[in-house]
Amino acid sequence: MVRSVVLDLGSVSLKVGYSGEREPRRVLPSNLGILFNRTLPLTEAEWSIELGVLLAGVYADQLLCKARNFRLMVVEPLLAPKAFRCALAHVAFEQVISK
Repeated sequence: MVRSVVLDLGSVSLKVGYSGEREPRRVLPSNLGILFNRTLPLTEAEWSIELGVLLAGVYADQLLCKARNFRLMVVEPLLAPKAFRCALAHVAFEQVISK
């Protein structure tokens, strides 16, 4: 069975762990709620910077694993803006390809 990294991007907390486990490995504070509710929405480039730092920290500092060794399963907010979703897909693929 291939394990997946599960990433739950909440507006207040970020939960990360592996599929098949009962609980997340880490529950971290998140600033996504603040970023989603800004009067001037972030562009895709700005989201890419935010999410790039976030994903790099999740893999390197929290899970101590390489992105290319695991599938990624993302639980994202239902009403997330399109720029966020595009940036997340772009950054996730970049993490896997470049590392």
